[in-house]
Amino acid sequence: MSYNNCLTYSGLLFFLFVLIAPVNGLSAQCDPNNEVESWYAWARDLENQAVDYFEFSVAEENHIGDSLHLLMKGQNKITNVHKDKKKLENMLKSIAQYAERPGINYQVHIIQDGMTLNAFSIAGGHVYVTTRLLEYVESDDELAFIIGHEIAHVDKKHALRKAAKGVVGKNYGGEYGVLAANIENFVTQPFGQIDEYEADRHGAKLAVRAGYDPRRAFDFFERMGEGEQFDLVQKVLRTHPYSHERHNCLDTYMRETLGK
Repeated sequence: MSYNNCLTYSGLLFFLFVLIAPVNGLSAQCDPNNEVESWYAWARDLENQAVDYFEFSVAEENHIGDSLHLLMKGQNKITNVHKDKKKLENMLKSIAQYAERPGINYQVHIIQDGMTLNAFSIAGGHVYVTTRLLEYVESDDELAFIIGHEIAHVDKKHALRKAAKGVVGKNYGGEYGVLAANIENFVTQPFGQIDEYEADRHGAKLAVRAGYDPRRAFDFFERMGEGEQFDLVQKVLRTHPYSHERHNCLDTYMRETLGK
């Protein structure tokens, strides 16, 4: 039965928990004076508390990720012969060793797509980059920040929570294969503004520990920000912060916390 037509018992519990969960330890947005981000931080923290009510072991997370990766392979052209494949694997390994959560089987995959500028990650440590992104970056330090950012989405459980919502919505404890029905709805969609800020900060920290200079990410944000114009309505609707917001947030974090 479709989730759109009927909530499972676990799904109903999930939404009730969202409504009654206490608000503790709200996630800090980048700008505490930004009312839009304050609302996002409150809403995301509440949602996280609800999702975390349904616990998944690292082994379960890896299994979910491997199942989703099989689906991804069926929907994307993943290449193993790209000239940057070995470099990416070494980079991923050097950065992932500093991740906070042990046991995640991090892997990097290259999607043959010369039109889409994208990188994303899923539960269980699968990281994907498009060939267009590999052409777009101008240094290994830029690329290391992006890889660190995607590892951070896994390390901070952003990817797991996204997958968990799919599992809970379809019937918690059932076969993970049911995720196939709505894979595009929660695998490749962006994580949201608050998660993006956290992934930027944590990813930069991981990259620094691996010996890279994540300040080169500013070059990436400046190029991405060309042509962007701030609009309050769009700020509310966007899944990612504006590039200049990410630039400023990361700059403050690196100077005040990482001393870079």
